[in-house]
Amino acid sequence: MEIFKWCIWIFLAVYIIFYICFFLKIQNKRRFLMINTAISLAVFAIINLTSFATGIKIPINECTVIGTLIGNLPAIGLFACLRYIFLL
Repeated sequence: MEIFKWCIWIFLAVYIIFYICFFLKIQNKRRFLMINTAISLAVFAIINLTSFATGIKIPINECTVIGTLIGNLPAIGLFACLRYIFLL
């Protein structure tokens, strides 16, 4: 379990560094954040609405919604992989 915690912290650090570097190059920052948030929420909804066909279901709770809003698409990918990491 300790290795998983370190992997998450490394993933988070690399993601934040890339996100800040990319965010500083954007001209219209507010529009960028709004579009990223809308896209990530739409993908989150699509994944849950098509769960009967794909078998991938991300539970809707405070952690997943806030994680999706902050982490955008990489967070959704991590939430989708958690099921297979812990073999639920």
